[in-house]
Amino acid sequence: MARAQRGDLAARDTLVHRILPGLRAFVRRHAGRRLREREEVSDLVQSICREFLEKLNELEFRGDAAFRLWVIQTARHKIMERARYWSRAKRAADEVTLPPIDSLDPQIAGELLDACSNRTTPAHEAIVREEQRRVLEALQMLPAEQCRVVLLRRLAGFAHKEIAAELGKSEGAIRQMLFRALARLAVLLREP
Repeated sequence: MARAQRGDLAARDTLVHRILPGLRAFVRRHAGRRLREREEVSDLVQSICREFLEKLNELEFRGDAAFRLWVIQTARHKIMERARYWSRAKRAADEVTLPPIDSLDPQIAGELLDACSNRTTPAHEAIVREEQRRVLEALQMLPAEQCRVVLLRRLAGFAHKEIAAELGKSEGAIRQMLFRALARLAVLLREP
């Protein structure tokens, strides 16, 4: 990592090759169908790699798991950014090209209204942001180790075995810790 941060191209290549399979899998899994219809997974992965390499010098290396989590967070932000971009572009195109609703066949008009009702609206996005804020606040209320297990498993997609190796615990202990953390989160999120 230190060599990569100093600009060693071989070290940067090694770093990219080490995270590439997991990053591809993450993008394939989390980029929605609509985004994948507009952009290739390999293009998204390339863009994410370029972005994290540009920000590499800002990173304080705290171990493999923390680095992988940082890459996953970078990927998640890129996916959301591209999805928002295409959503805005699609919305603008629809406003220009749609005929008046009363000039359409009633069945087609009904289908169109159903399709539009499934769109993300600013109000829906605000609700999602509020829910994300609540989840982050609840995560911060967990003991640090439980929070880390939840983030590694649910956000970064690590296997129980990988988390166990990272934290120096058994897989059974990790499963139990994750179960307790998720149960506590459920209780915290139910509270007003």
